[in-house]
Amino acid sequence: MVVQASGLPIDMNSASRMRSIVNRLAILVTGTYLVFVGTIVFSSEGSDFLVYYNAALAFRDGANPYDVPTYTYSPLFVQLLQPLVFFSGPQARLIWFFLQVICLAVLIAVCIRMSGSRYARQYWGLTTLCTFTAMPTYLDLVLGQVGSFMAAFIVTSYILAQSRPFLASFLLSFSIVIKLYTAVIWFAYVQIQRWKMAYSTIVFCLLLVFVSIAIGGQNGYIHFATELMQGSAYPHTAEHNNSLFGYWLRLFTTNPFVHPLIPCLLYTSPSPRDGLLS
Repeated sequence: MVVQASGLPIDMNSASRMRSIVNRLAILVTGTYLVFVGTIVFSSEGSDFLVYYNAALAFRDGANPYDVPTYTYSPLFVQLLQPLVFFSGPQARLIWFFLQVICLAVLIAVCIRMSGSRYARQYWGLTTLCTFTAMPTYLDLVLGQVGSFMAAFIVTSYILAQSRPFLASFLLSFSIVIKLYTAVIWFAYVQIQRWKMAYSTIVFCLLLVFVSIAIGGQNGYIHFATELMQGSAYPHTAEHNNSLFGYWLRLFTTNPFVHPLIPCLLYTSPSPRDGLLS
């Protein structure tokens, strides 16, 4: 028991009990919120996930997954999605949603540990609630995107880089082979001369590609390279996922997706393809 200067006693356990109550309430609200989001997910296959699912179906049937409009991920990704094609679209979407939630939970736990923040550790329930209810997280869950998976792989790789560099490099390689822009992180390891991470990441990337080719053949990667070079889904410069210039356009020009931060009339001429900017 601690006594204040005023002479009133303070129960040191009361603050701990209050934090416990706050965290439990936050987790209860988070669970309720996820049930609500799950009902939205189950009633709609989600625009992004529908692309992945249709590409996986095309691969299963021996067709070219890059004939599916807007599919620009690697052949390894559709191979990993093959277990989902045994389910109907809504069922597969719900399974994907649960996997997203698990990855987000791992991401939150790792980030709390990495941050070293006393408040984040004490109010981990509130941290979880704020993360799950943030608009980017909501959009990732509802649309069935891969952002939660990529974030979990990258952040976990970062925290393991010191203690388990080979596992860390495998996770980074996995994210690179699925979505190429994550290779930017590899250059950071080269810059700080973390050669074990840099070299093992290259080896794991090549290994994953070779295994993928052994499973599905080399034609998938030929189509993948063609997709990236020719930009058949979008004009390459307008594809914000694969092009920094496209990302710039989305931020600063008039477009169908968002209001520009700073209108830039130089780039606002309409594109002949799908109304995108040229």
